[in-house]
Amino acid sequence: YVRNPLFSRMREIEVLQNVMSSELLELLRLKQNLVYSVTVSYSFFTGANMVEISGTCLPRDADAVIRMCMSYIRQRQTGAVPETTMSSVKGRLKMAAYATANSVPGVSAFFETAITSAMVSNSDTPLRDIIKGARFISYDASVKEIDSVSASGIMAHFAGICIENAVSGYSIRSIKN
Repeated sequence: YVRNPLFSRMREIEVLQNVMSSELLELLRLKQNLVYSVTVSYSFFTGANMVEISGTCLPRDADAVIRMCMSYIRQRQTGAVPETTMSSVKGRLKMAAYATANSVPGVSAFFETAITSAMVSNSDTPLRDIIKGARFISYDASVKEIDSVSASGIMAHFAGICIENAVSGYSIRSIKN
């Protein structure tokens, strides 16, 4: 793991994405039985606070899924993430961090994501300057970074999402017999 403000910020984004994925899966799959899967990607680096929610569902359910996703974001902009959700997500991330720490492909993927994100946000900054000053930290220090992510920090990201600028849509894949 690497200590650098950008990398630490990425831990917060990992928690946010996992909170959203967990809560949307519970809402849309377990409670409403509308989707088969759901994933969330969030980017604040461009200054646009862009959220991409994708998943699979029956075509007849797509409009309801989109409406519920937008409603979920609106609700989270004023309602804190429950501590039980935060704890569960952090626990899963700690397990994943341990697995990644012992895997060359895992460490490489983490760096690739961090460098790509940094390049998007600092397009005119040379790559060597983006990673300058970064230093490796222990697994325990990485766990502390995950633990330091707060529900209020997550809420700040939700508050930065401009739902009025949402673009939604879906594609239908035909199945041939």
